[in-house]
Amino acid sequence: MRKYGFIPLLLLTAILQTTLLSRMTINDVKPDLMLMLVVAQTVFGGAVAGMVWGLVGGLFLDLLSRGSFDALVLVLPFVAFVAGTMTGESLRHRFVLPLILAFLGSLLQGGLIILALQLANLPVFWTVSLISTVVQGATINTALMPLVYLAFNRWGPRKHGLHASHWNWKGS
Repeated sequence: MRKYGFIPLLLLTAILQTTLLSRMTINDVKPDLMLMLVVAQTVFGGAVAGMVWGLVGGLFLDLLSRGSFDALVLVLPFVAFVAGTMTGESLRHRFVLPLILAFLGSLLQGGLIILALQLANLPVFWTVSLISTVVQGATINTALMPLVYLAFNRWGPRKHGLHASHWNWKGS
């Protein structure tokens, strides 16, 4: 049962992100706490654990969001997968790694969402969207990532049996 203890954290994060944090904007760009948590879990727990967090967190965000377009359930696990390929043991405990991954993950997430919107035949202005939303969002997420990283390091899953080493992926 301990390995599912992250689900309430992700549900609470999705509720906060779709209510309180949706009103806290900087130049009409909101911080993405779920993305930062998924990146932190990927750094601490590995790609598979990050992908699980991305899948569950993306599902919660898609269920709670007011929009009609649901893509985060697919985008967040992909971001965790890509971030997981960039975390080697030599870099895992470097403080700069989560900053880089938060920036790149935000760019990847924003770009994939814009692409998905265009594939769904919704109007998208690539240049404006990338510069005014995606790059600014990546900058905000990168600036806030040290707070999430430090909190995750202090109180995160490693301390409560939710680290990847505690998961039995072979069954039971």
